[in-house]
Amino acid sequence: MPRSFADWSTAAPSQSHSVGVITYLAQDRHSSYGRDSLAMLKRSVRSLFKYYNARAKDDVLFFHTGLNVSVQQSVLPLCAGARARFLELEAHHFSTPLGTPPPSAWKQSAHYSAGYRHMIRFYTLGIWEVVRKEGYDFVMRMDEDSLLWSPIHYNLFEFMAARGIEYAYRLAAWEHGFHGWNGDNFHRVPRAFASRGVIPQSAGWLLDSCASGRHNMGNFTLKLCGEPYGVYNNFFISKVAFWFRPEVQRFLDAVDKSHTIYTLRFNDILWQSTAIKLFMEPRKVYMFQDWAYEHITFRDVSHGGGGRTRRRTVKCAQVGAFVLGRDGVLHEAARQRARELLRFEACKVAQSVTKVAITWRRVRRCEIAQPHDPTMLDAIAFGGSVSTEQPFCDREPAPYYCSSHGGYAGPARLNPASAKPGAKVPHPELRRTRHVCNATNVCSREGQCPTRLSV
Repeated sequence: MPRSFADWSTAAPSQSHSVGVITYLAQDRHSSYGRDSLAMLKRSVRSLFKYYNARAKDDVLFFHTGLNVSVQQSVLPLCAGARARFLELEAHHFSTPLGTPPPSAWKQSAHYSAGYRHMIRFYTLGIWEVVRKEGYDFVMRMDEDSLLWSPIHYNLFEFMAARGIEYAYRLAAWEHGFHGWNGDNFHRVPRAFASRGVIPQSAGWLLDSCASGRHNMGNFTLKLCGEPYGVYNNFFISKVAFWFRPEVQRFLDAVDKSHTIYTLRFNDILWQSTAIKLFMEPRKVYMFQDWAYEHITFRDVSHGGGGRTRRRTVKCAQVGAFVLGRDGVLHEAARQRARELLRFEACKVAQSVTKVAITWRRVRRCEIAQPHDPTMLDAIAFGGSVSTEQPFCDREPAPYYCSSHGGYAGPARLNPASAKPGAKVPHPELRRTRHVCNATNVCSREGQCPTRLSV
């Protein structure tokens, strides 16, 4: 595998490597968003070492596809005290696979570049191969816009190894929008895999959100199961060996050959989440709830202009979340960041486009309470897709489909079929957003948060 300059440049080569490795995918400028990725990467690395790795001293790998030496040299000094280096990825990781339809057949091609889709494929399939070759048992992902905001007082890899955890994350993600242009397209793919024997009909806990009595893959539909719960995997830690189990490899190969990463932009959130729901025991899945973390996509918007008024540019928050956690509440820097984010406006996005006009709406902003203290802020989420919900009904806060309200039957199943004849069953996405926002005393209307939780 190609090596970049300064092999383990910040520590002695003889030092034994850590049980796991922290990874970033480094670039100068984002291929889809056009932002200064290098500046954001440096900010993320500073937060990583301030709140975790100056103490833990876990190895750090920066994956890249041709960053020059001067760029690498500007980043590595931020990793003082730990072994860190840049590793150039082999070309096949960022090349379109054979048999993929041309870009003219790709959905959302104007918004998400080929490079963005290569990234999705890398985090779905390629990362496991690279990290295994490097000799690590665990891998942790951080994005250029992933930020820690409070100290982590234990080693994350050792925590997982001691408890037999194989996948851990910090926030949940609901891949929404399927009720629009996408329809049943995602659910159709796992159903097809099941019909070919790629995945079992029992399907692990993939079907937990489905209507009672419909727990087989033939009934895995948008109508019966709602939009899929996933891991917000801009931060995750996973045991590498899981991804090389024969049944998991078979599934990932089928995902790759479906070409839906490119044609439908089905992302690594969906595929990683589906894999762990199909093949990983619930006891081996863990969601951290203690330390503060942020991953929010911001956009620059202009205000004013005309006459003597000068236009001003401000940032708005489009999608993502900041979460305080139990320990973050005790840390002033985390609380201060929460107060700053409460002052950010949510972005406006196009709701409908006609030849005559564009209708705009402001993205949903939710202030979510601590699981065991309804007066204290836990998270600020933008865009309606990110939440603090745990993956199972016996953990708090439970996912929306565990609720007995709004057309659900039983403690853990939504059941539209149980509704009285002629009764309207709430839209699955509407049920979810009502649960996530309103159950925690916030955002009664889109974009408005009349109640302020304590910070």
